[in-house]
Amino acid sequence: METVHKVQVKFNQHLAKYKTHFNLPVFKFLRQMMYGILLTKHVHLNKIGAVLGEEVTLKKTTERLSRNLQRKGLDKELQKVHLQSNKYVIGQCKYLIFDHSDISKTYALKMEGMEKVHDGSNDGIGYGYWLSNIIATNSDGSTVIPVYSELYALNHASENEQSENAKVIKAFETIEAQIDKPFIAVFDRGGDRKTLINDHLAKGRYFIVRQTGARNLMYQNKLLPLKTLSRQVTLDHDITVTKTRNGKTRRITYQCGAIQVGFPKNNGQAWDVPLWLVVAKRDGRGYVWYLSYLPIISPEEAIKTTMEGYGNRWKIEEVHRHIKDDYHLEDIQLRNYSALKNFMVLFWLTMSMVYKDFEAISLEIISSSGLKLTYKNKLSEYFGFIYYKIAKAISWALSKVKLETKTPYARDPVKDNRQLCLELS
Repeated sequence: METVHKVQVKFNQHLAKYKTHFNLPVFKFLRQMMYGILLTKHVHLNKIGAVLGEEVTLKKTTERLSRNLQRKGLDKELQKVHLQSNKYVIGQCKYLIFDHSDISKTYALKMEGMEKVHDGSNDGIGYGYWLSNIIATNSDGSTVIPVYSELYALNHASENEQSENAKVIKAFETIEAQIDKPFIAVFDRGGDRKTLINDHLAKGRYFIVRQTGARNLMYQNKLLPLKTLSRQVTLDHDITVTKTRNGKTRRITYQCGAIQVGFPKNNGQAWDVPLWLVVAKRDGRGYVWYLSYLPIISPEEAIKTTMEGYGNRWKIEEVHRHIKDDYHLEDIQLRNYSALKNFMVLFWLTMSMVYKDFEAISLEIISSSGLKLTYKNKLSEYFGFIYYKIAKAISWALSKVKLETKTPYARDPVKDNRQLCLELS
């Protein structure tokens, strides 16, 4: 039961961050939702409500949870508290990796605000919602922290005709308002937009953006097509990148080179900020281009940082795959648009508990759980993308305890070693 107790401690320590920011009903709601998501590994309110064990009907419990999810502005409050509470650990990370994802709900026609989205699962077009997600990682990608998430549908009246670019800009402004340490924003080709790059440069935000190859850049006072300019780059550096996808790790060597370029403004002049155009190629494949703004003056360091940062971008795709497969995110069934937005932030904060708090004791909870999570009993099985195993171990541990009927709101869960937020069942 020592492992179960440690899971209790981590759960209470995480919840303590929210205790002073919300009143009793909201704090009770947050606590129950996080507990229910972690235990059931599901997003259905009836599944979450069923494990709470309240002395009322499941219908009443589900209605109360749904009503709390419709609180206006709860998503913004939760996001702010999350950033404030974790500003130190996020500030220790080097990269903030942005990626658009989606929730496809093709047949849920009564859900409010749905619009056409790219269904990544079927590589087609369906109906659902967009997600703007950001994770923080350190240099080698061993630390993964869910930082920011927003669900939206641009056709909904409450969005005030905002654009996708405005959503990206808002995401980084929200983070920068709470965390004053410099970081490097990492984007795939979807981030290669003049509006976004101009915003990065105007705010002095470091970035790495994979290029589509369809833009012009300034070089020696001339505006040249990127593909033409890239031919002047000598590929005189070898960089080996480790990539892990679908549980398989590969080491890939690229021939790379870099030159300094300028980014054109709308008036034809260039920003007075030197950028790096990094060109990479691997044997038997085509060229890949990256545009980077970095606090670096040497081509060698620019290449190393650019390839390292973009190499970590696969982490967010693994996170998306995990939360959709393991926690059934696309099974969400909420009709109200505000409830959907609130739930997504709350869910992302719960995942932060999995990826940050419980990862710190991952070896113990995986090895001590009553589940067969390792097969060869090798140390390597406790490294890599182990969050599927962590999620199963947490669910097992929480199945051994239950929430108190009354919320111990007056106590401080950090100082109270009795851990009264959870009882052994």
